[in-house]
Formats: sequence, structure tokens, C-alpha cells
Amino acid sequence: MSNLEIKSLGIIQKMGLPYKFVGNGEFFVGRKCPDFVNCNGEKIAVEVYYRRHKDMFSGGLENWKKDRQKIFSEYGWKIIFFDETQVNEESFGRLL
Repeated sequence: MSNLEIKSLGIIQKMGLPYKFVGNGEFFVGRKCPDFVNCNGEKIAVEVYYRRHKDMFSGGLENWKKDRQKIFSEYGWKIIFFDETQVNEESFGRLL
């Protein structure tokens, strides 16, 4: 787990949110592995990321996000993105 995923998991656990970490390859949606998924039966995935990393290594942040959204929506999933500045209780409160 990355430091950002560890921080996110801590927030999820502290707030009692119905999400679990699957970014270790435990779960895939269309050959893509999200970081977290809802475990109450809703098709909601969460991705946490460092903006600089996606800009440098994934064809650009916006392309990465569009690609993920397209793939996940094809399988009926909603995907929520949090960058390193948004991994906090206030942002994760939107998952309620």
C-alpha cells in the first residue's frame, strides 16, 4: 500500500465508511484494479492518487481519469477520485 492508500484506509476506518481496500489486486473492474470499493453492494470505487505521478507516468492526469471513468461506467460502476490534497475526513465524508 502507498502512503496515500494507508492514510485513506485510516480515514475510512475512523469514519466507519463501508469501503475496503482492494488495490492489492484482490478485485478488478474491466481489467482495472481500483484502490477501494464499497462493500454494501453499491458499485462505487474510489481511487486515490498523487497528481504529479499521474501527470508524469499515465499519459496525463485527465486522460487517466477519463479512461478509468469510461471503463468503470461500462460495467455500471461509479468512480470517485481523491488526489493527495483531498485525502481527508471532509472529502471522504462525501462517501456517506
